[in-house]
Amino acid sequence: MSFHFSIKNKNKISFHQLLENKYLQKETKVSFGVNLNDIVNGYSKFYLPKLSSRGVALTTNSEKYDVEINVGATKDDYLLATKITLALAELNDSLIDPEFDSELNLTEFEKNIIQIGLKV
Repeated sequence: MSFHFSIKNKNKISFHQLLENKYLQKETKVSFGVNLNDIVNGYSKFYLPKLSSRGVALTTNSEKYDVEINVGATKDDYLLATKITLALAELNDSLIDPEFDSELNLTEFEKNIIQIGLKV
């Protein structure tokens, strides 16, 4: 079981752009030894060393970015998923489509995250 956030893919974004976005923690890593100058495409996994249990999967196609958080993930993984979602929405000037909920703009999504007790 997992939970997904979808963001429209309007812009080609490099791993470097994503990792340097203001929402992501500097400690965020990408598995599979990607070249940070490459465009985010296909499947990749993001994690926080010593804090992640499952990491956060990011799947990209020509239409959308899909951020996936798995059952059994730590609170840090969940927070990382929300931060990746915020960063992608900002970089794409796009709405966020949480699974089982209505689309939200960046401000609404960020407010919801704060309301459940997570710091952005």
